[in-house]
Amino acid sequence: MARSKQSPVFLLQEDEIALQAALVEAHPHVRILDDSGPWPVASTTPPVRASVVDAGSIAGVWPADLVPEFPVEVRSNGTVWGAGTGRGSAVQWLRSRVKSDGVLSSGRLATMLVPETEDFVKSVFRILFRLTTNDLVREDRSTGSPVRMPAYRVGPHALSEARAGRLALTDSALVLHPPAA
Repeated sequence: MARSKQSPVFLLQEDEIALQAALVEAHPHVRILDDSGPWPVASTTPPVRASVVDAGSIAGVWPADLVPEFPVEVRSNGTVWGAGTGRGSAVQWLRSRVKSDGVLSSGRLATMLVPETEDFVKSVFRILFRLTTNDLVREDRSTGSPVRMPAYRVGPHALSEARAGRLALTDSALVLHPPAA
């Protein structure tokens, strides 16, 4: 059974740009895919974007040097979807979203670990962990005490806005925040 690697994230656009820059510096052949919907009909060329901020809600971090032919799925209606994002050929990047005034919904980086890209994937997550922190808590409803939530990563810009009280960090009904000083 294939293993997976994933991390929920809170990233503002400035955090996303910094993460992409660090990924490209470490892996010059990385390409950012827009995997938010079907590709142009009959196209097997991934929709590459110059920046993750130009992608829709789902992006992909594609190691084009390791996976030169990106796997695709042609559906019965002729639409083409990237079949490799999140399945080992690329790291799926579900982008955090500012849902309403002052609310940032979590995103996620995730993929399957496969031999061809395992070292690349591990590097992507090392870079993510270097550029973010996991210093977030939620409030225990019964006691009001803070409960650490170390699985969540937060970028420095999102963290700064959350500390200043200008941004709430949410994952569905879960509300996270930096611990009290």
